[in-house]
Amino acid sequence: MKFSRNINSLPNELLCEIFLLAVNPYSARTDRCRLILVCRLWKKHVEDSALLWADISARGGRAYIRRALENSKASMINLHYPEHNEAHIDLESFMAEAGPYIARWRSLTVVARWSPQWESALDPLTSAQAPSLEFLELCLFGPGYLTPAKAITLFGGALAPSTLKYLTLSHVQVAIEPLGLSGLPDQQFGPCWHWVSIVSHPTYHATKAQFPEA
Repeated sequence: MKFSRNINSLPNELLCEIFLLAVNPYSARTDRCRLILVCRLWKKHVEDSALLWADISARGGRAYIRRALENSKASMINLHYPEHNEAHIDLESFMAEAGPYIARWRSLTVVARWSPQWESALDPLTSAQAPSLEFLELCLFGPGYLTPAKAITLFGGALAPSTLKYLTLSHVQVAIEPLGLSGLPDQQFGPCWHWVSIVSHPTYHATKAQFPEA
């Protein structure tokens, strides 16, 4: 019996799993480019694999974001807006591009500089429901981020999605009551515009009623 030593002889599904191990969520664009440049076959595998496009960062710019959203097809997506790390698109534009795909959001991480337009820039997170969201992190920095302001209402005032397991807010004021998190100890919130963190582990069991297991 002869065995091929050529990686390209592997089944497409296995090759995709290997590629996924080579793609870092925070440098997905660069990692995918490296794979694409190896050969035409790898380029086709990368472009045809929706899972390889599921991690989408603002570092790529508008054209890249649109391409990633399209190539991710029906896959759940993870969105990253790291303004402190050279985002190539403003927050409002990033959210506008991702908004039509809100039903597929698995995670959203926003680290942004404070501005008076902060709340409006977050739309559609503030106006629509994200039924599959599991992880949400909102963080403000820069001058003005400690200024008390009107609390942001998430998900259009609806309850937090039943899928939500991780919620971290740093220097962000959010209307907690509409989210249905009233069962949590009050001391976890404190001055919510300063810092709040609700995570599945190690406090998951205390919040199980609010964040049920899938």
